[in-house]
Amino acid sequence: MLPIKNHKSLVVFYPKTEVAIDIFLCEDGHAQDRSLLGNVLKTVKENDLWVI
Repeated sequence: MLPIKNHKSLVVFYPKTEVAIDIFLCEDGHAQDRSLLGNVLKTVKENDLWVI
């Protein structure tokens, strides 16, 4: 498990079930959220609606 200090995470929340369904971690705590989007886009499926 990664320590929280100096790390960034982007969490995907599914409002219908009110559950986090995915998490993307980055060791660079100063990275911008958009730098994680490449990995996020790999999980998007047809007819998904994402609000960022």
